[in-house]
Amino acid sequence: MSDHLNIVARINAARREQERRQMLPSLQTTHTETPAEPTGFVVGVDLGQARDPTAVVVNERLQATRTIKQVERPGLPAWDRTQQKIMVHHRLTFLHRFQLGTSYPDVVEAVQRLMVQLLPRRDKPDLVVDATGVGRPVLDTMREKGMRPIGITITGGVDAIEKEWDDVRVPKRSLAATMQVVLQSGRLKIAADMELTPLLTRELENFKVKININGSEAFEAWREQDHDDLVLAAALAVWRAENRKVGYDTIMSWVGTGR
Repeated sequence: MSDHLNIVARINAARREQERRQMLPSLQTTHTETPAEPTGFVVGVDLGQARDPTAVVVNERLQATRTIKQVERPGLPAWDRTQQKIMVHHRLTFLHRFQLGTSYPDVVEAVQRLMVQLLPRRDKPDLVVDATGVGRPVLDTMREKGMRPIGITITGGVDAIEKEWDDVRVPKRSLAATMQVVLQSGRLKIAADMELTPLLTRELENFKVKININGSEAFEAWREQDHDDLVLAAALAVWRAENRKVGYDTIMSWVGTGR
């Protein structure tokens, strides 16, 4: 009798194991990623107004190739599929907040000097500037000096619209969502040896908390009452680096020296 019970128990155990295996995904997925290599800089500028200072952030764009391989589990018919995806990483290497009340001509001159300093280091950097509100006259001044800024007007819409190569409408929720994704995926790093790193880190922590607690509503509320100008400057630079179009490098990256 005991032998019979042992056989039945083994059969039941084997059946349960078979059912467990059938419930497992049929594919095994592995992820590998090449080391991220620098590809250029994006300078983000959030223009301050009466109560908010102007902030400038330099984002070093890095690029890696992620390989995703799927293979059938052992015991199933042989099958595999390999996909490759470009992954963009971000490293913030320069943070600056102008004193409250700094004139826009002084801001333009300082940004121009920064852009020239970046020129020998790698490919010509992109310059993205918040064109909302007072941004248009400042953009005109930059262009008069031979600079080629990309004006980003922050909207309440749904989709980003490129009216011209240097005139882009970007929904507020797109900027916020992009920052949320790069933060959660660990693709955003901040140089630790900068004076404003602790401040930006706090602003980002507050930003993450608001997004996590309030969900989509926080996207619309962002920047209505907050003074996180460093976060917005970073968001502009990160959004541009994430959405940089292949083939636009020569046109989009050029910056004049003002000579």
